[in-house]
Formats: sequence, C-alpha cells, structure tokens
Amino acid sequence: MFKPTAPESSIDSAALDVFARHQAFFHILSDSSMIDTDAAQQAEFWSSGDRDLKELAEFGGLQAVSGTGVDFGCGIGRLTRALRLLTTHQTGLDISAEMLSRARDANREFPTMTFLQIQEVRWPIADRSCDLVISRLVFQHLSSVDLMETALTEMARILRKDGRAVFHIVTTTVLGAFAKAVKDRLRASGRAGEDARIAVLKEKLERAGADAQLQFSEEEIQLMFLLDCRRMKSMPLGRLKRILRRTGMHIYRLSREPGGSTTVAVVKSRYAQHVNPRPLG
Repeated sequence: MFKPTAPESSIDSAALDVFARHQAFFHILSDSSMIDTDAAQQAEFWSSGDRDLKELAEFGGLQAVSGTGVDFGCGIGRLTRALRLLTTHQTGLDISAEMLSRARDANREFPTMTFLQIQEVRWPIADRSCDLVISRLVFQHLSSVDLMETALTEMARILRKDGRAVFHIVTTTVLGAFAKAVKDRLRASGRAGEDARIAVLKEKLERAGADAQLQFSEEEIQLMFLLDCRRMKSMPLGRLKRILRRTGMHIYRLSREPGGSTTVAVVKSRYAQHVNPRPLG
C-alpha cells in the first residue's frame, strides 16, 4: 500500500495546485460570484485587490516607496498586482507552483512583478532586501502554528531596517485556546470515517506531486476543504507578540476583533541577532 512520506506543506501545495486548476478565482476570493467568471467578474477580482491593499495601507499608514513589496501567499497575484500602487517592484510568494504559473500568465503585462515559489524553510528572497510585506487571509491557512512562526521569522529576515509589514492573522487568548481544544476533542470523537477519507486523499495528493495530470473528482475537491491548508488556525496573541519582539519587529498598530481576526502593522526597528526558523511540515 502507498504510504505518504511528504511533509504536510507538500500535500498542501498539491491541494492548492488542484484549486488553481479548478476555479482559481473562487478559491482565492471565496465568493460565489467568482465561480465560472466572465470578463467583468475577473475585472472585479483584480479591482478588489486594489481596494484591499488600500485598506491595509490606510490601517498601516503606508506610503509609496521606491523599493520592493512582497505579497506572502499571493495566489494568482491579486494583491501583488495592487502593490504597484505602493512599490516600484513587486514579488509574489506562494507554495503552489500552479498558482504561480497562473499568476505569471495573468500579470505578464507588468514587468515589475516577479513570482517565486516557497519550497524550503527560507523564503527565496535575500536578507534585508525588501521595504514592505503584506499578507491577507493567509496565516490562518498555514499547516500549523509553528509554520506561522516560521513565516513571521522570514518576514523579519527579508525586511530592511525601518521596513514595514501589514498582515492578517487569527489570534486567540488563553481562554479561547482552551475552549478550542475542548471543541476539537469533541469533534474528533465523531469523525473517524472523515479522517479515513482524508488520509486516502492525502495519499493521492502526494502522488499528484509527481503526476500533475492526476484527476480529482468534485467530491474529492470538496473534501480538500477539510485539509490543514483550508482549516482555520489561530496563534496565541502572546506568542505572536513574543515572536515579533524577538525578530526586531515593533507593533505600531494592532486591531483584534471579538472572533480573533487580527490585523497587525509592524516596523522593523532592528535586525534580529538570533533567528532560528522552524522546518516546514
């Protein structure tokens, strides 16, 4: 029997490749209007990126800079394209090769844009080379809280001193973390059949890494919404603050909604002396 050996991040990237080939606009924006899009709906997709970037810029007090802006978790480049409003060069980062391929095709008219795949612990960007990092609705879909920490550490590594980042992340308090643990335990007791189906799906997704032509049914695509890359995850607020402090990023604005959705604006106030990113997986 085939035994999966790939790290969770590899399985996640294979799932995102499938999403990119199957209704990419919808899987990025998660709005029913983005299913089977026509030209007008696709234009709205790109316009929504401009609006979302302006919202992030207003929250973080961002000004246009002559430098590089990075879009972490770029998908097909919705916010990467919008970054042209603030930066002279834009880099989109994603783990999905298929998403990045579609991003390059969709944005080939913009020579200032570059799209790179995250395959290792370190992001494929030089130390202290960027002026701005943005990320919207990405951290909550990373495979684990440890991987969130890795991403935050990498964000700090690539930012110049006085560089800025504005990102969304779901946070939890001590009480919220306890309540979630109880809820997850109760849910786990009744999902043995679901877990078995997901295990089979993961095996197939691992094979898809070597066979891009492997086909997935509508039922399998729906089941992918239960994978780690789609499940909502949160980071303890205290841990987030400790990571930012350790990596030399100063919080100058943080807004947390009752449900935990948190928007954070930081400035790189110093260079971290001890950065130990966790491995992918």
